[in-house]
Amino acid sequence: KMDLCFQRLALLLVKVVNTLLGDLNMNYYTNQRAKLMKGFEKAFRCAEEPILKHFNNDQTTAIHEHARAIFSDMIPKLPYIGGKKLPGTQNLIGSAQLLAIIRALESAGLSRNEIGETVYKILENTFERIPRFLGRVMGRIMLSSAFIKKRQALMERTQKREYPEAFVTVYAPSKDGSYDFGQDVMECAVHKFYRAQDALEYLPYICLGDYPMFRRMGVRFYRTQTLGNGGDLCDFRFSRQGETMRGWPPESLPEWRG
Repeated sequence: KMDLCFQRLALLLVKVVNTLLGDLNMNYYTNQRAKLMKGFEKAFRCAEEPILKHFNNDQTTAIHEHARAIFSDMIPKLPYIGGKKLPGTQNLIGSAQLLAIIRALESAGLSRNEIGETVYKILENTFERIPRFLGRVMGRIMLSSAFIKKRQALMERTQKREYPEAFVTVYAPSKDGSYDFGQDVMECAVHKFYRAQDALEYLPYICLGDYPMFRRMGVRFYRTQTLGNGGDLCDFRFSRQGETMRGWPPESLPEWRG
């Protein structure tokens, strides 16, 4: 009888803990709303200059206010994908910030291509604000054996699909030495979120942000396909030698042509 009571108590405790964790996951973003809104304001500073190429100061201020309201409404809709336990949450948040700006630019009358170029310039501004020496340090760390080993372990964990809306990534070693490190994104959290928000037409422009990011890090990066452009996966390949292309105009990129 004591063993049975203990088992029932243990099951009850497990249910309570799972319920509490579920509540924490549901409120993961809303509990840090102030921090996220502050992050949005920081992100919009990189957007002002590209937006001002299309609008005057008053119009840009109105777009800022509209985008801020959209992002605020979007926060409870962000899916929990593991928080700090798995990579990708910051990517998802940044992509949501950009989607809020995209929706505001749509309302202001910009075409899809104009919005795409504006998004690219925002991302380029964002990464160019990172000091060059710091970017190079980040690149060296990224291609270090210790980082790659840690990344492999995280990729294996994503394949367990603990969180349905999260990234699922597979390590892709080079068989011919043509690159130093590779990863294939089989499922993308940003792709899933944009699909839920009926915004997939803008996802290819979001993906272009990888080009200025890795350029700043001094890492050679290339990719032949993306989920956003209708590919079966996103094939990231990285090398210590060489230079990453600019992401704009995108028509010359293999992932865009494919």
